[in-house]
Amino acid sequence: MNLSLIKIVGVAVGVAGMTVETRAAEMQEYVAERDNTQVSVWKSHRPEKRLFTSKAVEEQIQRAKKLLTNTKLAWMFENCFPNTLDTTVHFDGVDDTFVYTGDIHAMWLRDSGAQVWPYVQLANEDPELKKMLAGVIRRQFKCINIDPYANAFNKEATGSYWASDMTDMKPEVYERKWEIDSLCYPIRLAYHYWKVTGDASVFSDEWLQAVAYILQTFREQQRKEGNGPYHFQRKTERALDTVTNNGWGNPVKPVGLIASAFRPSDDATTFQFLVPSNFFAVTSLRKAAEILTEVNHEKTLAKECRELADEVEAALKKYAVYDHPRYGKVYAFEVDGFGNRLLMDDANVPSLLAMPYLGDVPADDPVYQNTRKLIWSEDNPYFFKGTAGEGIGGPHVGYDMIWPMSIMMKDFTISNMLDLNETIAAELFDGLTYPWEALPKISEFIKKLGETLDPEEYDKVGEDVWIAKSANVFPSAYVHGPAIIGKDAEVRHCAFIRGNAIVGEGAVVGNSTELKNVVLFNKVQVPHYNYVGDSILGYKAHMGAGSITSNVKSDKKLVKVHTPEGDIETGIKKFGAMIGDNVEVGCGSVLNPGTVIGRESNIYPLSSVRGVIPSRSIYKKQGEVATKHED
Repeated sequence: MNLSLIKIVGVAVGVAGMTVETRAAEMQEYVAERDNTQVSVWKSHRPEKRLFTSKAVEEQIQRAKKLLTNTKLAWMFENCFPNTLDTTVHFDGVDDTFVYTGDIHAMWLRDSGAQVWPYVQLANEDPELKKMLAGVIRRQFKCINIDPYANAFNKEATGSYWASDMTDMKPEVYERKWEIDSLCYPIRLAYHYWKVTGDASVFSDEWLQAVAYILQTFREQQRKEGNGPYHFQRKTERALDTVTNNGWGNPVKPVGLIASAFRPSDDATTFQFLVPSNFFAVTSLRKAAEILTEVNHEKTLAKECRELADEVEAALKKYAVYDHPRYGKVYAFEVDGFGNRLLMDDANVPSLLAMPYLGDVPADDPVYQNTRKLIWSEDNPYFFKGTAGEGIGGPHVGYDMIWPMSIMMKDFTISNMLDLNETIAAELFDGLTYPWEALPKISEFIKKLGETLDPEEYDKVGEDVWIAKSANVFPSAYVHGPAIIGKDAEVRHCAFIRGNAIVGEGAVVGNSTELKNVVLFNKVQVPHYNYVGDSILGYKAHMGAGSITSNVKSDKKLVKVHTPEGDIETGIKKFGAMIGDNVEVGCGSVLNPGTVIGRESNIYPLSSVRGVIPSRSIYKKQGEVATKHED
C-alpha cells in the first residue's frame, strides 16, 4: 500500500457527498488539516472486538504506517483499510461468509464484492483470509440461487423492512431492486480470486446453478417475450425508489440489450437499457465462460454465455452510440431501443466513466474518449463544479453534490495522463487500459514503425535506428537500436541511448543522460544526468538534473500498482515510472518502481516517490501531497 492510495481513501472518507458550493469553507479546513503532522497521537477507532482479523492485512497496515510521515494519514489508513474485516465480515470459520453493508445488517451482492476486493491481493499470504474470501463467493452464489432479481439478502430467513414492497419478496431477501450489476460483481470477484489464488474449489454445483439463473434472468430482461416476471413498486416519497407503469418500467424495444429496473445508485432507470451495466454484463459473461470452460468443462453453458455476450455487444454498438453535435459519437447512459436516450453519467460504478476501470472498454476507445469529455463537463446534468472541487454526483444525492469515486475513476486511465496526439507512438497504446502495458511492446513497435517513416524526413543510420533529418544528435552521443529520434529533437553530449527508445519531436535528451525501453512524448526534457528506464514520459514532462526512474524492485519481484480497490498485477519485472503530461520532477528525485504521476503534477527536488500521485498534485515528501487549486 502506498501514499497516494492513502490520500485517495482519505479524500473519499472526508468529502463524500460534499456540496461543492455551500461547503467550500469546510473543504478548505479539511485541506488545511490533512497536512497536519503536529499531532503525535491519534486514537484508534478500531473496535476492541473485531469480527475478523487477518495477519496479512495487519502486516500491510504496519508497513504503510512506517512509510508515512504524515501521522494523520497513517491514522486514517490504519482505521479505514481493515474496517470491512473489523466490523462487517461474519465468517463461520469453514466455508460461509456473510458481509454486512455498512451499518445495515444485510448483504448487497454489489457492495460485498467491492468491500472485500482489496484483500484478494493478500489471499495467498494468509490461509484464513483466503478461506474467508472463498466464503464470500460461495455465499454470493447461494444468494443468486435464492433470487437472481434481488440485490440484497438477509443472513437468515428473517424478512425485512422492505417486506411490504410490491414484488415477489422472500424471507431470505432484504431488498429486491433488479440491477444488472448485482449479477456481475459476484462473477468479477470470483474470477479475480481464481486468477490470484488458483483456487477453483468455489466453482461447485452452486456456481453452475447460479450461472444458469444469471443466463435465464438476462434473457428474460431482454424483453423479447413480454416484460418478464419482474415488477416492483414501493410506497415512498422518493420518485426514483419505485418503478413506473405499475412496476414494469418505461417500455423498451427488444433489440438484444438487457433491461435494468434500477441503477447501481439504487435509483430507478428512466430508459431501462442501462448502458454501462450492459457493458459490464458482456465482460462478466465472458469471464464466466472462461471459468466454465477451464474449470467445469461445461462447453455448452460456456457457449451460451459467449453467445449472449456477443448479442449484447452487437446491440450496444448499434443502439448505445449517439452522434452528439458537440462531442461527436458518445455512449448514452440509458436507451430504450426506440431511439430515446439519456445523456448523463452517475458516479456509482458501473458508470460510463468507469468502463475502462472495469475492463469493459479500452481507455483509448474514441467513443469512450468523446463520452469522457461530455460527462466531465457541464453538458452532463450531474457534473458539478465549485470552489472546493468538481466531479460527478447523481440524483440519489441530488443537486450540487459530488462523489469522490468519480474523481478516482477519472484518474485511472491512460488518456487522462497522456495526450496521444503528442507522440509518434500513439498506435502502441491501442487497446491498452494502462500505459505500462506498452512497455514489453516498445521494441517490436519501433522496428515496424521505423520501416514506414518517410525517407525524406528520416535517415536510417544503423540497425533499426531512425533519426529525423531535423534532429540534432551530438557526435559524442551514442544511439543503439531499436530507436527513433523525432523531428527537431536534441540528443546532447555523451547521451547514452541503450535501445528500445522513442524520442519525441522537440524533445531534449541531455548531457550524460541514459535511456532504455522508453517512450518520450513530444517536447519532453531529460536534460542533465538522468537515468530513464522502462518508463513513459508524457507531453512536456520535465525531469530535473540528476533525477532518475528506478526500474527494478530490490527483491526482483514483479511490480504492482496500487488502487483503492487493491493492487493491479502488472506482470512486469522492470517498470520505472509512468509520468503524465506537463509533469515537473525536481532535481535529484528518485521515482521508485511502479510510480505513476498524474498530469500537471509537481515533485519537490530530492524526493523519493512511491505509488500513484494524482493529477494536479504537489508532492512535497512522503505523506505530504497537496492539491493544486486554480486562482
